[in-house]
Amino acid sequence: MKLGGWQRLWTVVSIIILIIFVLVSLLLFPKRSEITSRWVYETIDVVKEPGEYSWTIRGTYKDYGDEELIERIHEKYIKEKPLTKVVFSGIDQKYKNELSNLPKEQTKHILIGLAVYFCLITLIYIFGWAVGWVYRGFKGKQVGL
Repeated sequence: MKLGGWQRLWTVVSIIILIIFVLVSLLLFPKRSEITSRWVYETIDVVKEPGEYSWTIRGTYKDYGDEELIERIHEKYIKEKPLTKVVFSGIDQKYKNELSNLPKEQTKHILIGLAVYFCLITLIYIFGWAVGWVYRGFKGKQVGL
């Protein structure tokens, strides 16, 4: 099977776009660590004092993993301030739901990326075909003055 010039160009452009899509998808791919990190910061926001910053508090406990820090915050503040248990339970439920839906979100991310990629390269192919068709229409015709 031989490829014409336009098809070779389309193949090269498709590979370049595929590489870009893979890199962008890896950067935007939903990760467990991102969810647990947001969970930690939202939990810290509940218990921090006015004027404190969540990132400085998190930095103080950098030796702890996100989920371990969440447990330690719960243990400490539920004993001191029992009303925080209600606030924590809402936050915890929200992020537990996100974690349980993570595989679905990851699959959805991959499928949407593939669909967009294939639609894009198909449109590029059709555009290239159309330009070639128009070019062939002008080929061989002489315009006189």
